[in-house]
Amino acid sequence: AGEHVLQAPQEAFGMEQSAAPQMQTQQMEHEPPSLAKAQWAHPIDHLEAGSVLIANENQGGLFYGKVLLIVEHTWEGTTAVCINSIFPGGLTEVATNQGSYLEQPLLNAFANTDVAYGGNMRMGEYSLLHGFGEIHGAQKIAPGVFLGGEHGLANEVMQGRFNPDEALFVKGKCQWYPGRLEAEIQSGKWYVAAASSDLVLRNAGAAKKMNGQPNDLWKDILMCMGGYFADVATKYAGNLKP
Repeated sequence: AGEHVLQAPQEAFGMEQSAAPQMQTQQMEHEPPSLAKAQWAHPIDHLEAGSVLIANENQGGLFYGKVLLIVEHTWEGTTAVCINSIFPGGLTEVATNQGSYLEQPLLNAFANTDVAYGGNMRMGEYSLLHGFGEIHGAQKIAPGVFLGGEHGLANEVMQGRFNPDEALFVKGKCQWYPGRLEAEIQSGKWYVAAASSDLVLRNAGAAKKMNGQPNDLWKDILMCMGGYFADVATKYAGNLKP
């Protein structure tokens, strides 16, 4: 009894405001998002490539405590990859355990590079998330964030021009038909945010500076968003499983 129950903001995606969300809006105005030099995040009211989805604290199952990076959003639907669910071991071990076939040059260059469970679609596909920059086969997702270009980067590794620890393979993807993800957001399953490349690339070699908890990306993004979202992070992060 007497426990404060957090109420999610409902302004985004055309949701009607009530008295409680109005109070939260006022609170958020007085508590702006934390904008560190290299790490920042703020809520947005639309979907676009490069934005992130933060699972609602009450969402269970596959996406419990997860952060997804949207890599494509068009009239044909939305594709995202989970960036904070890391398999034990590096690429060679994961590929062996998962029965995946990868070309030997990739295994030679990225043997110990971390691999994330990207999603439950296209599970046989491995894509490389990195901040190296423009290279053949890579798609620019957001400023400083790129996906793909594995073979070009393998050559850069072998030439000593790229550190394989500064990348993250993602195995599989998440996909939604047109309108499906928007409906999930309206129902409260996801928070949507823009975030700095240092946060997006947290597990791809970016600096890890947040209060001695380098792997808690879910909490760190919400804390940077400030206000109501920081309250959620503080209240629920301790209950999240590794």
